Amino acid sequence: MDITMTPKCEFYQVCPFFTDSLVAGMPSTAKLLKERYCCDAYSKCARYRVTLDAGEQYVEDSLFPNHDEKAQTIIARVKRETGS
Repeated sequence: MDITMTPKCEFYQVCPFFTDSLVAGMPSTAKLLKERYCCDAYSKCARYRVTLDAGEQYVEDSLFPNHDEKAQTIIARVKRETGS
């Protein structure tokens, strides 16, 4: 991690996106997304929203922070299935 980036998200230490296991081979894209979502607007991160609104177990490995529509679909599906 770049020393100038200070994560604000409470889940950054366990997030596969932040720890690079999801973004290997995409350093420029990963850096931009981490700066925007992990270190600034973390409440807008798709992974963060699914974790809070549906549960950590529903965060798909392929979900990137900017996948808003996919996050909304997951949250709606979980709410429908659980009746909450």
